[in-house]
Amino acid sequence: MKNNCLIFFCLLTCSLTSSYAQVGTQDQHKPIISKATATWCNICGADAWDAFHDLIDTYDENAIFIAVHADDASELYNSTAEDFADNFIDFFGVPELYHGRDPAPLGRRWDDSTKEYIEAFNTQDRTTQLSLTFDIKNNNINVEANIKFLQDQNTPHYYSLLVIENDVIGFQFNRGTDAIHSKILRTQITPNVFDNLISEDNILANQEFALKLSKELNEEWNKENIEVVVALWKKFGDDFQLVNSSIAKIANTITHTNESNREIKLFDINPTILTNQSELILNLKSEINYAQIGVYNLHGQKILQLYQGSLRSGIHNYKIDRSQIQASGIYFVKLIDGEFSVSKKFIVQ
Repeated sequence: MKNNCLIFFCLLTCSLTSSYAQVGTQDQHKPIISKATATWCNICGADAWDAFHDLIDTYDENAIFIAVHADDASELYNSTAEDFADNFIDFFGVPELYHGRDPAPLGRRWDDSTKEYIEAFNTQDRTTQLSLTFDIKNNNINVEANIKFLQDQNTPHYYSLLVIENDVIGFQFNRGTDAIHSKILRTQITPNVFDNLISEDNILANQEFALKLSKELNEEWNKENIEVVVALWKKFGDDFQLVNSSIAKIANTITHTNESNREIKLFDINPTILTNQSELILNLKSEINYAQIGVYNLHGQKILQLYQGSLRSGIHNYKIDRSQIQASGIYFVKLIDGEFSVSKKFIVQ
């Protein structure tokens, strides 16, 4: 592991800047739902694939989802995923869904049992507050997390910082070579996946611990799709039980290059997976004298011009046809003028 540094202290206000991305989240309280899977697995690319994506579509705002490729024969295998799966109860194969470390009940639909798990987790007494910020610059990710305890604690607590990459394009049995994998567990930023002790002493109510860590990421990963999870655990024997977790994601952000206060009310594309036709919807508060709107690939090359010229205030609509883009993959539709830019990711199948 490269460039790790860890700082603990009790009161910290975080402020980060980055030329690439800055993402933050405050005081979330979410359970972790994991799918043990593999690219070679027949069922993983069939009913289990659809069921997991349906869960994400339904509960992504209420839970953290992780796809765990723990089998070294899977093309998305990594050692972090293997260590993470070692904490599952009765882990015996793929596909399998886990609520925390407990397997989802056999014989029940994943949707029903997951809904109950999320509701039960959210009714628990909250003992901690978590916040998280990260930025990525020159292929390095820098993370600051803050853990605040709301009650006295006389049992050890441990933490994890995990890196998730969303929308990874690659092979999946029954889905082909261009399958879009959601929520892939890539690596940990912490020295260990679980066994990172917060304090050797008893913890007092309102005590806070601040974490600062950094790590070099794989240059092949799409940094626009990176998510970071901070998780808090209690240890029972050799196993770790989830206490709380929070997630920060790369957002669709407006980048200003001067002090302009122009407001974009809406910049969205629907659907975000282009199979036939998608529509870009732009709503401007004020007029733009000159702007360009285009589609860019992951290398920043413009492959399609949608519009250039002046833009009045109000709503604008632009169609993107599948026939206009040759190759499948991840793209960005971007508006640029001399004062700001805004982009939105979409996927071409």
